[in-house]
Amino acid sequence: MVHLEGESLNSLFDELQKARSKRTEIEADRVIKELALIGFANMLDYISIEDGIARIDLSELSPDQAAAIHEIKTEHMESGQRTKIKLIDKIRALTKLGEHLGIFNNVQEIDLNINVTTAKERAHSRIDSIIGK
Repeated sequence: MVHLEGESLNSLFDELQKARSKRTEIEADRVIKELALIGFANMLDYISIEDGIARIDLSELSPDQAAAIHEIKTEHMESGQRTKIKLIDKIRALTKLGEHLGIFNNVQEIDLNINVTTAKERAHSRIDSIIGK
């Protein structure tokens, strides 16, 4: 049994990730690009507006725009048909991108430059004043 620690374990993990990426032909940049396509999709790219009425228009749809479509549904009714288009969840995609980029880092850094000797002296002084020394 091989026991790995620290840098050896990190190095092995990196090599395994690279091998998987090569094997699947999926790289981090591609995943990030796909999340960006979803996150920055704009409904106006999928519709045209004529006389104040929105109509779905996919005639000039690019493959990148198509990547953001979750569902296209057509309902047949007596008066004709109604088509609905639903995009993939933008908020979730943007949240994933933000997490990746560290935008939503909730950890606040606090500068704690404390002079331990001074703090210890103040504590002893306070104790002395309380007990009456």
